Amino acid sequence: MDNFLIIGGDKRMKVLYETLLSKGIEASHIGNMKDLSAFSDYDYYANIILPLPVSKDGRRIFSSDSNFELTFEKLTEHLMPIQKVFGGGFHGRLKALFDNKKIEYCDIMLDEDFIEANAYLTAQGALRLLLENTEDYITGKKVLIIGFGRVAAALASVLKAVGLDVYIAARSSKQLKKASYFGYKTVKLSNIGAYICFFDYIFATVPSKVLSLYDISLIREDCVYFELASAPFSADKSDFDTQSKKHVSGAALPGKYLSTASGKLIADYILQFISAKKE
Repeated sequence: MDNFLIIGGDKRMKVLYETLLSKGIEASHIGNMKDLSAFSDYDYYANIILPLPVSKDGRRIFSSDSNFELTFEKLTEHLMPIQKVFGGGFHGRLKALFDNKKIEYCDIMLDEDFIEANAYLTAQGALRLLLENTEDYITGKKVLIIGFGRVAAALASVLKAVGLDVYIAARSSKQLKKASYFGYKTVKLSNIGAYICFFDYIFATVPSKVLSLYDISLIREDCVYFELASAPFSADKSDFDTQSKKHVSGAALPGKYLSTASGKLIADYILQFISAKKE
């Protein structure tokens, strides 16, 4: 029986739940601590869906309810070997936990097709974030994107389409060559200090520290820096605070701005995955 229990999460999980119901699929959603405290029928559901990302603190299942208290370890106590778990992130740790219980864990955030589709949702969310943080025209402004992975490439195409002058900074010569092929101007990340003062906006997508305190000191006072990378981030927020430079966090943009599209994307991916397994 293909029924689903959705645990925690943000607005995306509510949309996912409603999408499954609209398709005539049996589903339940535990979204807050009150629901969690009253729930006990974990073993009734063939499929468990956890948030993307699964956790913000590496210990508890993430929920928009800050009081939600369900740890990875506690969840495994409720589950049976015949169940399948879907989630995103913390792959090594969760896979080990679920393997010990002989429970199949599918990390959605490792799937190439899902990553590609989610990158464009992130890029559209980043544009919304940019518009929220400026009262000026953005057309013609210079924007630096640090990195040229999937999210950066999607973001570059979105920003170029609305008229920004897009520059790409990366360590890899292969990435820089690819960016040039798509018509973007490029800057070597190792030489970023010589150029960083020219930009109106900076979007960082590299999940490792690539900007020093000195680099940040060279950023213009009116420039807005957007951190789109996951921990440990492209720069330390404290360095921006020290220099009185504007730092904006861009965490979980699909959930913040495009919860409907993101929730439907997750639902479609999971249903296609299950259908393919049956064939």
